[in-house]
Amino acid sequence: MRVRRFFGLGLLKTQGIPIYRRIIRLVRPLISTQEASEEELREVSTWLGSGDLKLHPSQGPRATNYVAKNRRKILGFVQLVRYAPEYYPYVGHWLMGLTVRSLYRGMGIGEELTRMVIAKATEGKAEEIFLLVFEDNRPAIDCYLKLGFQEHMNPALEEQLEMERKTSGRKRVLMRKRVIQGG
Repeated sequence: MRVRRFFGLGLLKTQGIPIYRRIIRLVRPLISTQEASEEELREVSTWLGSGDLKLHPSQGPRATNYVAKNRRKILGFVQLVRYAPEYYPYVGHWLMGLTVRSLYRGMGIGEELTRMVIAKATEGKAEEIFLLVFEDNRPAIDCYLKLGFQEHMNPALEEQLEMERKTSGRKRVLMRKRVIQGG
């Protein structure tokens, strides 16, 4: 286990090096992004180790699930969730659950999945998209900033986020991207 952890930490450090990221994007495997099937959702649930994921709610918020694949292997996952006003302060279109298998991070897969969510939200006439990300997750924050997201303040969420920080030791920040100008 120690050897695996050592190499895992080494990979994580390497994936953060800009030259590695540029090179790996050139030689990465061919990837397709698509809406997830029921079978793919079961695979994602197994991969993430939770049979209790809200991957396909039967009522309440509407979620559309997307996967990034190389042939038949799922490399990444994301959700576009649409919350109605009764779910305040979670209202509107939200990017949720973005994750990429650790061996494939730094290849632009998260960026591709995020672009897909932005495109689908825009098609759905969204005015803006929100997301929450841990403030210490620099690679994700840098990706979101690159794609036009900005940190955003929502007083209705601040108390909840502060309570999370107190219980988990980590704080999430709210980010927003406007997708329809003048909407």
